[in-house]
Amino acid sequence: MTWLQIENQAMNQELGDYLKSKAKASGDFISIYLPSAYHTLDVLTHFFFAKKHEWFAICFLDDYFQCHAIWLEKGPDNLGVSVIISKETAIEFAKLNNFTNIIIAHNHIVTSDDLSFYKSKGINMNPLTENRRQHYLRFSEPDKNYYKLWLAECEKKNLGLISAVITAGELYTEGHQKILNNIAANKPIERGFRSNTIQSNVTTTKQPVSYKKLIFKAGTPTSKLSEYKGLIGYFGLSNWWNTNFTLEEQSYISHCYNNKIYAYDTKINDKLTFLFDCMLTEKDIEKWLEDLKEEEEEKLEWTESLFEFLSSLIIGYENVKDREISIKILENAEKLINESTPILDVHFFYINKITTYYKLRNVNSKYLEIALFACKQQVGISHLASKAFRNFTKERFIPNRKIYEKFMKLFEEERKYEEVIFIPSHTGYEKLTKLLEKERKYEEVIALCQKAQNEGWNGDWQNRIERCKIKLSKQHP
Repeated sequence: MTWLQIENQAMNQELGDYLKSKAKASGDFISIYLPSAYHTLDVLTHFFFAKKHEWFAICFLDDYFQCHAIWLEKGPDNLGVSVIISKETAIEFAKLNNFTNIIIAHNHIVTSDDLSFYKSKGINMNPLTENRRQHYLRFSEPDKNYYKLWLAECEKKNLGLISAVITAGELYTEGHQKILNNIAANKPIERGFRSNTIQSNVTTTKQPVSYKKLIFKAGTPTSKLSEYKGLIGYFGLSNWWNTNFTLEEQSYISHCYNNKIYAYDTKINDKLTFLFDCMLTEKDIEKWLEDLKEEEEEKLEWTESLFEFLSSLIIGYENVKDREISIKILENAEKLINESTPILDVHFFYINKITTYYKLRNVNSKYLEIALFACKQQVGISHLASKAFRNFTKERFIPNRKIYEKFMKLFEEERKYEEVIFIPSHTGYEKLTKLLEKERKYEEVIALCQKAQNEGWNGDWQNRIERCKIKLSKQHP
């Protein structure tokens, strides 16, 4: 091995360690530059070194077989990886960034008994005995079947593909010949692996230079549309969406909503939401529901009401930007309330308004005042909401009719439908009486508790009434 090869070997070892520092168990894209398909796989051998679990890598290469990004994800054990990123999503990412070749790679864990079979003797782990055979077969049957699925999708998009398994530092590959040729052209005649005598004579940065800025979303809007698809279009909110939110706010809300819908609740997998159709403005909801009908006996509908949907847009309160947008959503959602709005939608909307502003009471004193006003708004319709709960339609409680019929069968001999339906607690009454009691306005508290009790709202009203009567008697002996 020449000194140049030794330096390249040391560099790849260092880059493998860099990947170790950046890789996340739950999966992440890592931006990196590697000059060939061979260098990409060689760096992965160093990354996989001494891993106790199986890991899965998707490497994205350009026309010249230079790697610019790698998706790395950890499996739950040493037997496999349940990959969170789908083939379609990975291919979409490749097309967005003009990558034309993909390498899918994973490691096989070997035992100390197996090491004599491998020249490099790179790892000392202990998988289950019945799984050892696959390491001698290089590619297991599941590996081969998984590769075929990837190959079918890649060929549809004219992407080159190879599959690689790395065992104790040894490389095994199969796939498109053009990528295999690039590996052969760049592979040294004598290949070493992880030798303690190899040390780099070159200085590398802790973060390798990325020569390509990764793109996670195609066609980011540069102007507003007159009509939108997605849930904004589904609920007829295109004009509302354009009137009340800037283009930047629309993009941010859309991203956060996708993040919520696809359940990517970390900054790592947050990137993946960009690769899906935007649920708010892009996805064809009617077609999507029609496609899902194949799994059900009857056509599906979006189960949220308009105001349930609007409430679900609320982002959170972790930072100033989130708070400001959440408040803006609430303010503009309230403008849509009219005489035809179902009373229970209004009731639940006020719960969101109360909780949002009450959480922010220490940020700005005016938010406490708004929360109190929202309590009074909810109390103002409480008699109507109470009646609506008593007459609450069975579909809203139990959407699936078959489930409803089974549910009702359990009660038909012992209870009537009205007895099954209960009236919940009332946020407005509870918050308002609590705050008024702190202000020693006991007469108002008693009156509100009696009203809530008469309307049937669940709560500890009688105890609060008795407590306030005692305090009132001490106040006016």
